[in-house]
Amino acid sequence: MNIPRQLQNRAGTTGLIDFLEINTKPTPPLVVRHLKEYSRQNVPVNREVYRFLNDNSDDPAVANLNGTTCLLLPNNQYVRPDQVFWSEHPFGSYRYQLGPELRQYHSLFERLGVRERPEDHDFIEVLLEISLDYAQSHSPRNEQSLAIVMCCWEELSVALDQERLTVDELAVLKDHPVIPNNQYQLIRPEDIFFEDRAGLAAKFPQFLENNVIARPQGAWRAMSKVGVRLLGDAVELHMIECEGDVDDEALSALVQERHRLLNRIIESEKVSATDGLNITILGKLHFRKARKLLINYSLQAFKQKRTTDPEAVPALYLKDEAGFIAVYENGNISWPAIAREMASAIKPIGEIGGLAGGIKEVLASASMKEAERSLDELGYPPLQEHLQTEVEPSATIQGLGGEVLPAEESTDPTVGDTGLPETPAGVEETLQPGAGGNIGSATPSGETASPTSGDGISETSSETTAGSTATTGSGTSSGDGRPSTTTGTGSGDPGRKSLPKRKPTGGLRTYVSSNNGDTPSTSDPDGHQRRTTIGQIGVDRVLAYETECGRTARDTNETHRNHPGYDVESTDTEGNVRYIEVKSMEGYWSRRTPASVTRAQFGKAQELGDQFWLYVVEFAPDDERYQVFPIQDPFGKVNQYLFDDGWQELAEIEEQPETPEK
Repeated sequence: MNIPRQLQNRAGTTGLIDFLEINTKPTPPLVVRHLKEYSRQNVPVNREVYRFLNDNSDDPAVANLNGTTCLLLPNNQYVRPDQVFWSEHPFGSYRYQLGPELRQYHSLFERLGVRERPEDHDFIEVLLEISLDYAQSHSPRNEQSLAIVMCCWEELSVALDQERLTVDELAVLKDHPVIPNNQYQLIRPEDIFFEDRAGLAAKFPQFLENNVIARPQGAWRAMSKVGVRLLGDAVELHMIECEGDVDDEALSALVQERHRLLNRIIESEKVSATDGLNITILGKLHFRKARKLLINYSLQAFKQKRTTDPEAVPALYLKDEAGFIAVYENGNISWPAIAREMASAIKPIGEIGGLAGGIKEVLASASMKEAERSLDELGYPPLQEHLQTEVEPSATIQGLGGEVLPAEESTDPTVGDTGLPETPAGVEETLQPGAGGNIGSATPSGETASPTSGDGISETSSETTAGSTATTGSGTSSGDGRPSTTTGTGSGDPGRKSLPKRKPTGGLRTYVSSNNGDTPSTSDPDGHQRRTTIGQIGVDRVLAYETECGRTARDTNETHRNHPGYDVESTDTEGNVRYIEVKSMEGYWSRRTPASVTRAQFGKAQELGDQFWLYVVEFAPDDERYQVFPIQDPFGKVNQYLFDDGWQELAEIEEQPETPEK
């Protein structure tokens, strides 16, 4: 060293390092840089490096090792912390398991993100690594690699079924060779098919030799989400000739007669099937017969199109038109072919051999008893069909018990302007729990018993119900961002109390009257005037409501008295127009105080469709209690009309001529 001898003697040998102020203890940042540099050069480090970092695992510098190849294996290979696990894993040589003796470095490994066991994304990463290896070598995978690939797809399918993983997260696999074919080669998902119908791939020899596989049990669901297609969906069937095509009444009648036994087979299939069954298709099939039936197939794939030669077939299910054609030769038909085509209609995806076998036994048997005996021998469990007896409606409670004070009057009258001022008294009301849901998004389903005739409306009345009820209260939505109800926010009363939510009393009901209700009744001028006044208050409430919702509204009655079909036109900022018919209530809007529309309003609603809105305003005159219920296209939501026996009075029954005596 270029240090004067005198100074060297003064420092001595033991204190030289201290004299030169050299740090004898490394710092965590220095050790981290040392480890990363040795890893980059693939040079082994001293094991004391890991002991030191474990003792200093809380130092921020240690975090710089996350995601880097910083763990040195006994074979002197560096790996990332996310490539090792404490527990067993199914990844073979693509991942590593840490032994219990390495728990002494637990603090460090935990800081680096070493996990106990694999997670869903690990299976995706391993598939990508195997795919990269294959792309570099283009050599078939060995059985060990294939087993790892299939294990990854099985785990990904489970993760999808349990909703731990989304289809979007799998999308990264779409453009990589990750699907093994029968030759142990890896193929891109879009270039390979599942053979969902036996013999279909054989119709395209050589063309599909390396690109069709059977659906791997437990793995195919995830594969299908990244682009592997069913061959049956990709192949187009063309009917070239159908000679002597007529309705097949005999086969149709046979299927109808043995429907119960066919259902017995289908129900058994439902127990074990993981794929969707089209259990209603048999009732929709249009059966036809022919003397000769020629078809061919075509397939567009790999930027090429191939078409097969014409071939005769004994039966054919036409998916697009729910048609079924059977070929009769000398009065005979092929029951195996018919059973196979029916099974493919019932079970579009998956193995159909067992289902087809049961259908063949049912249809080919000489009698119902023989068919039933065959199913018994095959072990199909008995099936109890639905009872045909309809449940009679329960008695309707028209009122409560106890005495009524003479002066007691209803405080909840209907005040609409359509000729139905009172409750449809006597109308049978089925006590039905509501199904919930918002007004603007009600989905019609279900039905209730038809009402009896009443005094409040024409005796020829009927009702239609939908199995959804409307919720009320501030802040609810119609499903498209529009407020479905409001507790009133008219200008000048921001502090008005919100009404408590009121549970709807049943489904969406409509009473249909045969009387002409286009002209309001004038038999009670005072009552009519009051209804007109209440009606205008309701319109004003709606105008204020529309303004607060950011729309520009106008009262059509200002320019056209008694405007036909609707009361308000309201336009939003994008130019969309609502044609609004307003119905005003002095009290609650309930089953006993319904809103009603005229023939003209009903016709306008049908004409305008989604642009027509019915706004019901209950407690219209009350600044504190009023509510606005906007309903889009109410008549478009009706899916069934029920006509009760009151319509008998409109029946046009012709008298039968008397039979002359002999």
